Amino acid sequence: MTHFNRRHAALDQEPFPRSQAGLFADFNIGMGLVGLSDEFKALPSETKLAILADWQQGLEKERRSTIVRLFREVTDVMGEIGMPQKIAQFREACARLGFECPSDIAILLQQV
Repeated sequence: MTHFNRRHAALDQEPFPRSQAGLFADFNIGMGLVGLSDEFKALPSETKLAILADWQQGLEKERRSTIVRLFREVTDVMGEIGMPQKIAQFREACARLGFECPSDIAILLQQV
């Protein structure tokens, strides 16, 4: 059985056995960092990559949802202007704030 198949078979059999500390955030200044445990670092590379891929997928989903919320917060005060102008102004706001604005923001707004 391949690692991929073992992984998905395990998901059917049991819940996630434990949490992994390692994501840290300072909510006051909006800063985060990753500091994974020695136990995690000692895992086989294939296992670490599988776990990291799952975490990245979850974090990316949350990031994209948060970008849409920020778009709505920023553009709600703009009044009755067209969507292209709202997107352009949102891109400027992201640049000022130091956030990457996805190139597919118009599509993202329709999906989330």
